[in-house]
Amino acid sequence: MEQNKKNIDYIKRYLREYSKTSKVAKSVSFDEGESSNAPDYLLDCIMRCDGFYATVCYTQSYKNSLKLTIAFSGCDYAFSTFDILNVIEADDYDTYNFTDCEDEKSIEFALKKITKYIDTYGYDITRIVPSGKLSRLKKLYEEDREVIFGPFWLSDNEYKENDEYRIVSGSFDTKKNKEKLIKKLEGMDSLTHFDQRKLDYLKNYDYLQDSESQDPNQVLKSIKKKVYIPVAISFSVVAIILEIALRLVIFGDAFVINDIDERLLGGISEFIFPYVCFVGAFALLGVILVGKPIVYCLSPNSTKTYVKEKLFKKPNLVSCIIEAVVVLCIAAVCMVSPLSNVGFGEDRIIDFERIKTYTYSYDEIKIYRVMGRYNSQGIIEAFPDDEVYYYLGTPDYFSNYIPMVYENDEDDKKLKEILSAHNVEIIEIEVYEDLEALYNH
Repeated sequence: MEQNKKNIDYIKRYLREYSKTSKVAKSVSFDEGESSNAPDYLLDCIMRCDGFYATVCYTQSYKNSLKLTIAFSGCDYAFSTFDILNVIEADDYDTYNFTDCEDEKSIEFALKKITKYIDTYGYDITRIVPSGKLSRLKKLYEEDREVIFGPFWLSDNEYKENDEYRIVSGSFDTKKNKEKLIKKLEGMDSLTHFDQRKLDYLKNYDYLQDSESQDPNQVLKSIKKKVYIPVAISFSVVAIILEIALRLVIFGDAFVINDIDERLLGGISEFIFPYVCFVGAFALLGVILVGKPIVYCLSPNSTKTYVKEKLFKKPNLVSCIIEAVVVLCIAAVCMVSPLSNVGFGEDRIIDFERIKTYTYSYDEIKIYRVMGRYNSQGIIEAFPDDEVYYYLGTPDYFSNYIPMVYENDEDDKKLKEILSAHNVEIIEIEVYEDLEALYNH
């Protein structure tokens, strides 16, 4: 009796703490002593949830057992975990009824699995009444009790209020055990809906996940890895194609000095970072818009509620849309910096600065080559001899979006050839600050 009291006190403490942190259970109350169902019941722990009641029963009737039942307002039946799994059609064939709960360690193990069941399927159970599934749940319940207790169970008071649900037990963690369980199930004269579903499941699946991957978190991680990587790569390719397409729209067939691909290969850090951010933002956009819904669709029915809670802040697409808009804005901001450049066309010059495009004729512009700039001590610091810094001068401003080129490389020669053909001279200026002063007078 002393041990039973300790066990009851522990169960109460555990479920009180659980109800404080659970998103499903709102409160818990306790009913100790005898009940009309079974004189030797020690404790009923009744948790009020949204739309249903989850009761954890601790009894001596069968080796200090712990089991979970689900009830709904206005319905006389107390449904087992297997009844619920039948109607929500979750591929979960674990057991949530426990015996030999004689100390804290064994009780804690049982309660962890029971509360995990409530957390995992809480949303689906909440939807049973609003979705009209309660009548089907009751029908399956009655049909299964007829299989368990016989055709006259409803007229027999001994069984009328009995919520017991017997299943054909057996492990299927290996191929050999799986085949033995299939043979055992097929040898039964009649099967409950749960056992029939389990038999169909075993026949239709060629492989079984190991015990670790049955954990919803492990299942989620495994599916994420398979989905997110190809989705992110695909959207990264889309980002690169989009950048090429935008460059063609902006500059057409104009000659662009050191285009983005060459900048990346040349290792110019000020362009690498925003370009990588742009591609990365698109990869993230793909994960949000496509990856998350795919992960949810591919997740087993037994983990869908858990996956939905982890992937989406709300049980709909609102959070996805908000995240996507934010990431798309980030991608747009990161994209304009690498695209900013000056294109030299056949009869015009295109100056794209972040989000604005300016067009000039060759008669309107000047090209400056700056040889150096002042350092922090006010001393002129010349640029390396092989590095050439060109600037576009317009009637109103000068543009610093012409990337650096190397003396007499292909880009340098091509630019000089275009400028020469349009009689545009290259004006040398000693320091950058002189160019600034020229346009800021």
